[in-house]
Amino acid sequence: AKNEECSRVVVNTGGLQQIIEAMQFHENDDRVQSCGCGALANLAVSDFNKELISGSGGIRAVLSAMHRHPRNICVQIDGLGTLWNLSKMETHLQTMIDLGAPKIIERTVWLYLEDEPIQSLGRKLLNMMSKLEKRSSRSFGGSSKSARENSCDAPLSVPSFVCQ
Repeated sequence: AKNEECSRVVVNTGGLQQIIEAMQFHENDDRVQSCGCGALANLAVSDFNKELISGSGGIRAVLSAMHRHPRNICVQIDGLGTLWNLSKMETHLQTMIDLGAPKIIERTVWLYLEDEPIQSLGRKLLNMMSKLEKRSSRSFGGSSKSARENSCDAPLSVPSFVCQ
């Protein structure tokens, strides 16, 4: 309950928007990206915050960070943690697909073959996205383009001790 209260204070005082703006303004600073992804992962534990994160461009910011900093394991772990927390809602999962998440996550999984948390979260996310894409293509008679064809190259809770 206390974490829920803290996250509401962060969101209600403009902290969410400041996190996303910092990630956008400092897109080449991997420390800002890692901290931003970690903060969003922690905020995304709350259902209330999930909608706000998605609606404020948080998914795009996380995918951009992961795309720009593929060799920074902290960005990748915290980014996957954020995506995982947001993936519980199908609309957010579809947004991830539309923004090219499968390609970015596949690269992360491939780059960090020895890292169990990345392998686990990455493969779970890819599996969920694949299932959603299959259902969506059946819903439209298979005539719609896949999300990967439309994607751009834009770019569970993550324990705070993992990457600081």
